[in-house]
Order: sequence, then C-alpha cells, then structure tokens
Amino acid sequence: MSAGTLDIGALPKVLLLNPPASSPVLRDYYCSTRPKANYYWQPIDLLCLAAQLRGRARIMLLDAAAQQTPAKQVRKIVQAYQPEAVYCLASTLSFQEDMAFLQKIANEKTRVVIGGEAALAPDFPFEGFPFVDALALDFTAPELSEFILEGKASGRLRTRDNAPDPPPKGGEYALGVVPHNLVDNALYKLPLWKGVFHSLLTDFGCPYKCSFCNSGLDGLGYKTRNLEEIEKELNLLKILEARQIYLRDMTFGAELNRGMEVLNLLSRYSFALRAYLRADQITPAFAKALKKGGFQMAQIGVESSSALTRQALGKNISDEVFFRAFRLLQEQGIEAGAHFIIGFEEDPPLAAMDCLTMAKKLNAAYCSINVIQDRLGARANLLADSLRRPWFKLHSQAAMALYNAPKQAGFIILSLI
Repeated sequence: MSAGTLDIGALPKVLLLNPPASSPVLRDYYCSTRPKANYYWQPIDLLCLAAQLRGRARIMLLDAAAQQTPAKQVRKIVQAYQPEAVYCLASTLSFQEDMAFLQKIANEKTRVVIGGEAALAPDFPFEGFPFVDALALDFTAPELSEFILEGKASGRLRTRDNAPDPPPKGGEYALGVVPHNLVDNALYKLPLWKGVFHSLLTDFGCPYKCSFCNSGLDGLGYKTRNLEEIEKELNLLKILEARQIYLRDMTFGAELNRGMEVLNLLSRYSFALRAYLRADQITPAFAKALKKGGFQMAQIGVESSSALTRQALGKNISDEVFFRAFRLLQEQGIEAGAHFIIGFEEDPPLAAMDCLTMAKKLNAAYCSINVIQDRLGARANLLADSLRRPWFKLHSQAAMALYNAPKQAGFIILSLI
C-alpha cells in the first residue's frame, strides 16, 4: 500500500481520497461507471486539486480503489496521518459504501468535502450525513481549495448554507502544474495501450448539451485551461519520461480553434495521445493536426446506431458524418473506437447487435456498448423498464465480445511483430 505525499513544514494536512471499493468502480470527473474490462485511469479530480493545494498544504493522495486496498488498512493509514481536511470521491453506484467508509474516518475536527457524481445531487441529505461539510461541483475552481483550507463557501460549492453558482459558460482557468508523481501510474491501464500512461486535462466540462450526459454546458459547464500552464505541465511530463498521455477532456477539440491551439502545442513533443472526440468536428485539417500532435487513438461517441435516436438525445450527427470522420482518422493512421449507449425505452431488443453492425461499417478499432443510466445533473432520459435492462446488459457484453475479441487478438499479434 502506498500513498503519494507532499509534506511541507507545518502546513495543514489534507487527504485526497478515492476510497476503497468492494468491486471495481470509477468515481472521478462526476461519472459513475463499472469498468467493463481490466482498465482504470488516474482520478483526475484528485490530481487537479493537488495542483491547487501544492505549497499551501501537506498533501496525501490515496487511490485505495486502484490499489485494491482493504478498508481496514486504509483506515489505519488515515488515522496515522490525521488529516485536517478530506476531499473524497463518491459514486452513485457505491454511495452507501462510500459514505459508510467516510463516516468511519471523519471526526468533528475534520473538514470533509465530497466530489464525484454524488456531489451533484441538488437535494443531498446533509442531515443524514452530518460529517459532510460541502459538495464540490467543480474540482478546478479556486474556491474549492479555499474551502478546504479556510472553510469559506462560495462559487461552485454546495453547503448547508450556500447554494452553488451556475456552471461556467466559458472563460479560462488555471490550476498550477499537476504533481503526477503523487500516484503510481503503473497501476493504471487502458484498452489497446501497453505500458504506463499519464492523464492530462486541457478543458473542463463540455460546451454541448447531449441529454444523456451530465458533463455538458448545463451540467458542469465549460472553460478552457491556460495554454502556458499546459505547456509547463507538458515540460514536466517530458522530464518524467512520459510516453503516452490520455487527454481527459470530456470532448477534446470541442471548440475547433482551441483544439488546434492545443494540438500545435502538443506537436512540439513526441507523446502518444488518445482522447474523446466528436465526429462532426473532424475535418481534413483537424485530422492532420491530430496526427501531427501525436494522436494514436480517437474515442468517438456514436451513441446510437439510429440517427433518429441520436437526434432525440441532442446529438444530431448523421451516419454520413460518422463514416467521414472515421475515414479521415484512419487515413491519417489514427485508430478510432466507437462508443454506443443502449437501453432507452424505444430501443429494439437487438439494439446491441445494431451497434455491432455499425461499428463494422465504420471499421472501428473497438466497439464499446454501455447501458444507459440516469446521471445526476443530466436531463431525464426514457430508460427501458427494469425487466428489459438485464437483457440489454447481457446482450451488450455478448456483442462487444463478438466484435472486440478478434480485433484485440490481431492487435496483440501485430504488437509482437
């Protein structure tokens, strides 16, 4: 068991915690998901907050979920450290477990802030969890570190007495350079990438308004990170001999001119990159810039094989645009994965097979099929009834296995040649 620490003199002790989990769960960036395979990425919330607190607090960053550390052992570490403030991720999928653990390590002297999707609850039951002092709706906002250190609530923080400000609709933010050495990057894995990778955030939120997502303009909002600060972090990653970087933006290049600026900066380095992209942003010029910047893998949200369903979800992109985007990327030697969502009320029983068929037509590097769940901060979606949902889950797993097993076998063979 290890935890990254930044210890400077008599500054206050802060614990940044991804709590232990009885089964694999991803809690960061206001999403709650169960990994469908052996993959896990760095909790970007905790890294960004560590950057803001650097030099102002003694920091322990503890990713107990990634390290698969038993709760009892984590409690001993926390009790020995005796933090004055705790920032803890909490998922809607593991909420009761997360709160039960947090209650055991909190006391009346500890300031406790919740992050993750659970923090987006507009009616969070503070009376049921008196040890929770605040909910953080933006882990990049400067008022978060101020509350952790001083207890002053403002901005995108929800407390018993403070209603949060609306999400940002633009503007720029800065964090400081992220201390990537606070986590053991060897713990984390991504499909179709071998070896160590690092996470980097260049934008926060997303300027779009897809109804199934809580990370858009009306949910988290959208703002861009200072380019000079990104360059400083890239220089640090170069010093750390990073080779692969997962750009953690919800939608990289969501604003095309901004995306081109970041790619121009990335092109000065030799990192291998991957990120989520929108198909309707991929022009010939942007595809060339992605290649020059170092992109190896694009993760494309197709969402549904039905254009009518996509339109209803607020992602009105035609089949022709998807085929063009995948072709442009593939012509540049960039692999593109297709991500789908099924389980809506109007979805046919064989929706997963329809996704598989479209992934084949796109010649996608892989096919990821997720069963929809309501997310805090997203507009309500019509989910299939509870009796049909297990079928969608089972069928999605079968369809992904049919598509991905031959692709992954070919990738492994090619990587050994």
